[in-house]
Amino acid sequence: MKFVPKESDGEINLSQQSSLKDLLTLAGGFLGILLGLYLLLGLVVDYGVHYVSPSTEARLLGGEYWAKALGSGEILDAETEYVQGLVDEMVRDLREEGDYPETWFTARVVENSMENAFATAGGQIFVTSGFLKSAQSENELVMVLGHEIGHILHRDPLRLMGRGLIFALIHLVVGDRVRESGVFSTTLELGHSGYSRKQEFSADEVGLDFLLEKYGHGAGATEFFERIDDIDGSSGGFGSDIRSTHPDSGRRVKVINEVLEERGLKKGQPVKNSFAEDERMDKKKKAHSH
Repeated sequence: MKFVPKESDGEINLSQQSSLKDLLTLAGGFLGILLGLYLLLGLVVDYGVHYVSPSTEARLLGGEYWAKALGSGEILDAETEYVQGLVDEMVRDLREEGDYPETWFTARVVENSMENAFATAGGQIFVTSGFLKSAQSENELVMVLGHEIGHILHRDPLRLMGRGLIFALIHLVVGDRVRESGVFSTTLELGHSGYSRKQEFSADEVGLDFLLEKYGHGAGATEFFERIDDIDGSSGGFGSDIRSTHPDSGRRVKVINEVLEERGLKKGQPVKNSFAEDERMDKKKKAHSH
């Protein structure tokens, strides 16, 4: 019997799937591997920060490092002295009980119209003049400063910095074409978007404890967070956008109010912030009237 080969239909060894679908599958797998690698290394960072002593962190990433890195501008002496005095009073017991270097819990008020406050690795707290002028009470300042002290105590800035280094390293390794991909950037941003909700709530608890310890009531606890939605954080260049560093403001206000109501500590007379803009204007009016 003579073998007669079948005529080719031109589709031998061709995938039944489209080339585009194959490409998307490969790209998705690659991005999934990168995201998994980022998350895994992030867990290593979260675990490793507890082995870095506050003294080592302060020595490597102290205030002068961040002042230069942030291009923070003019430091306001009188305002800084006022805020540092509040911080010193708040952390006095912490210094006595813990092994913290003198440079930790150092506050700086910087000339900047953006309303913001944030902590950095190395135990530093930066406050903008915009926030200091907008804060209507000293209670509000203490709540926010306590929140940032909470981040420092929990080592959140160091943890975030470590994750940022991993993020930058992956960006460097993947190459320009992949790095310019919107999908790539979005994928990694899922794991690198500032403090987590849990970290923010934990810092809020610390801030609230400081507030209640100092004044015995919770007046001013939510003032800052209630203003966040009305703040245009795009005009800065100093630190991070207020909405990225302090997310979920509505939920946080609700939780804080619930805690205060449960403890019966919500009402009270707030202490005036001597650097508030409206009080300065009142003093000027009184001076001109005389």
